[in-house]
Amino acid sequence: MMKKETDIWQQIDRKSGFKLPDNYFDSLTEKVMAQLPDIEREEPVRVTLWQRCKVWVYMAAMFAGMSLLVKTFVPTAGTGAGTTTAQTETADDNADDYLYYTHISDYALYEYLAEE
Repeated sequence: MMKKETDIWQQIDRKSGFKLPDNYFDSLTEKVMAQLPDIEREEPVRVTLWQRCKVWVYMAAMFAGMSLLVKTFVPTAGTGAGTTTAQTETADDNADDYLYYTHISDYALYEYLAEE
């Protein structure tokens, strides 16, 4: 019986043609590190208190500006601008009709308002 060879290079009786120099991996790390450029580390930039807070200050200014615009251009109901007594009376009548048709007792309404 014949012995079976498992190494493929021995089966074809050929060598790869590449040979590694002696002690190649012993000095590889030093050679690679010598070819790399030195890393220049920049100092971290200090973040000031204003840089941290300016986003919140800008947002507060935006909301203050929006509030001023709303107060300037949107009339309020209590100043009489845009509301008449007829409109107020109609709103009161609608509230009375709502209470009448929903069958809410005065005492239940009083309790609800007292809780609020």
